[in-house]
Amino acid sequence: MTIRSLFVLLPSIISGGLLVHLIWPVKGVKTILFKVCLGIGIGLGLNSLLYFLYLLIFNRQTGFWGLQILVLISLVSITIFRERPYHFSPGVFNPPDRLQMIILASAGIMAILALAISITVSLRKPQGAWDSWMIYNRAARFIYRGGDHWVDAFSPEMYWFFHADYPPLVALNVASGWDAIGQETVRVPMALGGAFLFGSAGLLFAGVNAYRTLGQASLAMIVLFGTSAYIEMGSKQVADIPLSFFILATGVLLFLYSIHSQRELLVLAGLAAGLAAWTKNEGIQFFFVSLVVVIFVYRNSLKFILPWYVLGFAFPIALVIYFKIMIAPPSDLIVDFASQINQVFDPNRHIELLQEFVSNLKALGNWALLAVYLLIFGVAMNKGSVSPFLACLSIIVLQLAGYYSIFLISPHPLSWHLSALYRLLLQVSPLIIFLYFSVVRSPETIFHNK
Repeated sequence: MTIRSLFVLLPSIISGGLLVHLIWPVKGVKTILFKVCLGIGIGLGLNSLLYFLYLLIFNRQTGFWGLQILVLISLVSITIFRERPYHFSPGVFNPPDRLQMIILASAGIMAILALAISITVSLRKPQGAWDSWMIYNRAARFIYRGGDHWVDAFSPEMYWFFHADYPPLVALNVASGWDAIGQETVRVPMALGGAFLFGSAGLLFAGVNAYRTLGQASLAMIVLFGTSAYIEMGSKQVADIPLSFFILATGVLLFLYSIHSQRELLVLAGLAAGLAAWTKNEGIQFFFVSLVVVIFVYRNSLKFILPWYVLGFAFPIALVIYFKIMIAPPSDLIVDFASQINQVFDPNRHIELLQEFVSNLKALGNWALLAVYLLIFGVAMNKGSVSPFLACLSIIVLQLAGYYSIFLISPHPLSWHLSALYRLLLQVSPLIIFLYFSVVRSPETIFHNK
């Protein structure tokens, strides 16, 4: 059953990689690795969008597996037809030296340990965390069992604690996997969680490697896999890790656009931001954050940049709007807006929030060690445009500010609501790690004096 559960995700993942390649046809070893990793989340995100449309149009679950295969065959055919006249050129490839091999091997060991931990957590918690079985897998069961009443998964009559208003990317992927297998199994959400967990790590590695060096990319992966909470939450089937994938993807794609000025990267960045909004309510906030960042950072060439970014997010955001207006119940965060706004002027609330933010940031990773590393070895930012660094930094700061604002006006008891803060910080931690290793000097330059 485990193999079958992994197999049902492959058509979506492969289709995602092919679509990324068709949109961004640049070749090269580093580029291909990046496309493969990016295709994991893009494919699964688009699969959930297509399944949602399929349910809306046909009002039934059966038959979607055939559509997935048809999409895959079509993308394979288009790719072969387009690539047939050309010969693949990997570009300049420098084999890794001894230092790089040592760091890469260390990253590989960390990945194996992360896999072992992930499997252990999954077997110990086969139903996942509370949010997993009560929100995402609960919605998937309603969809899978509901027949033509699948939309009841998002009924406004449900108690708010079930969060029926959450965007359904995770639930739809789980339900479509069950449809393909023909039965419910915890292995499908397990496999989905693993795909996003290791897909995020691969995307981080590929993103740093595309801009810096192999050694630097390996260090970034070591740091991410050294964050035990990230592995744990990725193995508990919650939506925070898929959301972190799309936040990281958007940031990296905007970063690479600032360097290469390839409009295809803008399309993919917009698509990733739109899929973030389709993943979780915090992803909707992130979408607006990314839009503000694009408008601000690239304001001098906005007439060229914005249409391509809009082209990328148009499809997922259209379905997010439809879902929120036509299907989802109201959010539980807005009850009495006037009294909630008054909480902004409560100094004790600010103090409690700031203390919790600092405490959770300290607990999530070895930030002190990274700070010491940065102080000792220094930065190595390329001279010229600061827009790639500014874009990523702005996304991180504004997203954290958004979290802070939501906590500030939350109608729920603050101590209870803050219990989820560390998961919100996990959503942006991969992008923080990417930005850090894009700035700090690489080990190759330190030990080889290059």
